[in-house]
Amino acid sequence: MAGCSEEWRKVSFIKIGSIFKNFQLLRINLRIQENCHTIPLPFASYMPKLNTANPEVKDYLLSVATYWIENFDIDAWRLDVANEIDHQFWRDFRKAVLAKKPDLYILGEIWHTSQPWLQGR
Repeated sequence: MAGCSEEWRKVSFIKIGSIFKNFQLLRINLRIQENCHTIPLPFASYMPKLNTANPEVKDYLLSVATYWIENFDIDAWRLDVANEIDHQFWRDFRKAVLAKKPDLYILGEIWHTSQPWLQGR
C-alpha cells in the first residue's frame, strides 16, 4: 500500500471508507505525491507506516507470510527496512513462518547496528 494507492488516499485524508483505516499510524506532515510514477524513498512522510501492534494488522501480515510458504513453498523472506517494524512483530513473524517451514531463511535489511534484532530484543 504505497502513497499513490487509492486505499492510502482514503485513509490519509478521509479516514473512513477504507478497510485499512486502523492498519496504519499516520505521520505528521503527511503529503501525497502528485506524480505517482516515482518510487518513494525510505522515511518519506507520504508512505504508510503499518501499525503492527494492531492485532488485525499482525494477523493479516502473518497470514500473507504463511500463505506464500503454504501455497508456493518459498525458501526465504527478505525483510526490507526491517527496523521500521517493531521487535515483537518480528518475533511473531519468525515463529509463524518457521512453524510452517523450519528451514526457511529470513534476511532483514537494517542500515545501522542490528544487535538488538540479532539478540532478540
